[in-house]
Amino acid sequence: MDDPERALLEGAPEGGAQGDTASAPGATDPVMGVSMGDGVDWPAYYRKEAEISDFDPAQGDEAEVLRCEAAWSVFPPEQAGSMLDVGCGEGHFCGWVKDRGGPRRVVGLDISRTRLERARSRRPGVHFVEGQITHMPFGESAFDVVTCVEVLEHMESPSRVLAECARVAGRWVVVTVPDGERLRRALCPHCLRTFPLDGHLASFDRTALEGLAQDCGLRVECLTTYRRPVVGMPRPLGAAVRRLQSLLFPAPGLYLAARMRKG
Repeated sequence: MDDPERALLEGAPEGGAQGDTASAPGATDPVMGVSMGDGVDWPAYYRKEAEISDFDPAQGDEAEVLRCEAAWSVFPPEQAGSMLDVGCGEGHFCGWVKDRGGPRRVVGLDISRTRLERARSRRPGVHFVEGQITHMPFGESAFDVVTCVEVLEHMESPSRVLAECARVAGRWVVVTVPDGERLRRALCPHCLRTFPLDGHLASFDRTALEGLAQDCGLRVECLTTYRRPVVGMPRPLGAAVRRLQSLLFPAPGLYLAARMRKG
């Protein structure tokens, strides 16, 4: 293990990379107050899902570009030296940040070895780590910025995950979630049981996200509603139009994007 990696791991919780994310069936998150999980082994589900899906836009997931734009829109304006992307998938946002002159040292964390193998082959300038996001294998304040892009809505305990992000963040946590999503269920034709569509277990509006941040010891510096780009319009002008839409028509957008300050 080289010195930078050793420094990251110092102070990590015992058993960090293999921490258990499972909650009791039907457990309720203490912050969000919503029913969780149905006793599903979600870590196993996401490892299996990686075999049939790829979040890279080059592989057909065009929404990944929108997710990256939403997170980048609230990225800290001050120069940061290091960043951890939690639930990084194939590492597209890690590469997005590197390509735009972001932090010099970028690390991605994901539970799926399959996704990480793809990420390492596509983003050679990024260090990728396999591990659980509820027990991250890093010491306290190990990164200037921790990003959590479209992850919290999948979690059985969003508060537990955000608190862990806050633990390893030195200054900022950047979060995006679907804006005011109506949670839906689908019927499995094999077992005839219902399950949360897209694996979304929690829904957030602005008030819920701000409250979650506060309960995890974070102060919201910036909270915006990201709307779908205006087709056929230059991006800077389209961004201005979306901001005007947010002011005039405060209905749910595509994502909520928040920059949270530690301490």
